[in-house]
Amino acid sequence: MQLGVAPALVQKENLSEQDIHTGLLITVSLSVLFAGGVFWLSPDLASFFSFPDLQAPFQVVALTFPLIALGTVSGALLQRNLKFKLIAMIEVSSYAFGYGLVSVSLALAQWGFWALIVGQVAQFVLRNFLLFVASKHSLSFHFDVDSARSLLNFGVGATLARIFNYFAANGDYLVVGRTLGVDYLGLYTRAYFLIQQPANLIGQIVNNVLFPILSVIKSDIERVIRIYQGGVFLVFLSSGLGSVLLFFSAKEIVLLLLGEQWTSLVLPFQILLIGLPFRIAYKIGNTVIKASGAVYMLALWQFCYAVLIIAGAFYGARYGLNGVAAFVTGAMILGYFLNITFVKLVFPLPLLSEALILIKVFVLASALSIFLYSLSCVIWFEQLPLVFRLAMNAIVTLLFIGVTFPFLRNIFGVSASWILDRGVGTFRAKFLKSRS
Repeated sequence: MQLGVAPALVQKENLSEQDIHTGLLITVSLSVLFAGGVFWLSPDLASFFSFPDLQAPFQVVALTFPLIALGTVSGALLQRNLKFKLIAMIEVSSYAFGYGLVSVSLALAQWGFWALIVGQVAQFVLRNFLLFVASKHSLSFHFDVDSARSLLNFGVGATLARIFNYFAANGDYLVVGRTLGVDYLGLYTRAYFLIQQPANLIGQIVNNVLFPILSVIKSDIERVIRIYQGGVFLVFLSSGLGSVLLFFSAKEIVLLLLGEQWTSLVLPFQILLIGLPFRIAYKIGNTVIKASGAVYMLALWQFCYAVLIIAGAFYGARYGLNGVAAFVTGAMILGYFLNITFVKLVFPLPLLSEALILIKVFVLASALSIFLYSLSCVIWFEQLPLVFRLAMNAIVTLLFIGVTFPFLRNIFGVSASWILDRGVGTFRAKFLKSRS
């Protein structure tokens, strides 16, 4: 709806008032057109869902689109100025007082589904109003050809990348549903959902926080590389050890969350967990490419990755659900190494150091695997309740992390030192502040 103007405002090196006014005009104009289309098509949309009462809700929500566009520009300016704490406060307060308070109050007043809709609208209104007030930019609409060309050149590329990312994220679902049927699709989506949540959460954090930071310092190549390597180290270490814990706790997790009828998910879930660290790590590479302004290169990578995922799902479908999980995992790993190649084209990335990080994390993960496997082989372990088995695996993992943590600086060198110095320093500062 905003054609990538918001990230373009964040990434642009020298942002002028003319850029802001032009970006505001573009996003609001597009949102008005989109709102008009939804409003006009609302009867057809309600008919499509076989729910005539949805016509009015569609029309009400459509009226909020211009306000959302205004908030999108305001939020981009706050991101550019690294006002993350302020953005978080606005998000939480708008949800609590806009959606939470209004929806609950109207639900108690017997408003039915309108309670949810009005609550959502109230959240949109409050959130975008607060973002506009906090960003302190003028509400002025001007069109400048050069500004529009600059913003849309980046924005169109970013939009293409998002479109290809959609197919990469959902292409395997389409293949499984088409080739194996809806029953297997239900199994696969649940298995994938269990690994998708941490990846999406970290990806959102990386995009919202790391992207504006890298956009500011993109000319300082050494600093960008240091942040990238530190991020890769942190992601592979945390998600690698976390994946090992989840791998050996897969049966307990499936039984606890889904029940005994879903035990056939355990093996696909374990296979997909192998690709989880790579799926998270490539998001850092994407952010580096995006911050450098090479959005069409990012779009090309997203296209190649989507092809890998879809092709892997097609070929793996010959071997059933486990085959799909295996080949999609292989596509994730290949996609990560392809991502490194693209990052290397943007910044002079020392590939040897990244390879050493992977090897060392693999050794640590293998050591943890030995401990957790040994625990699972103990005769009395299977006799414990599910929660106790999960707790035992978690305790062993935490003990392993506690024992190895003092040696991380020596094991991983510069990549670990940079991130650990800042992490420990921040924790120490907050701890001392809380004690004073």
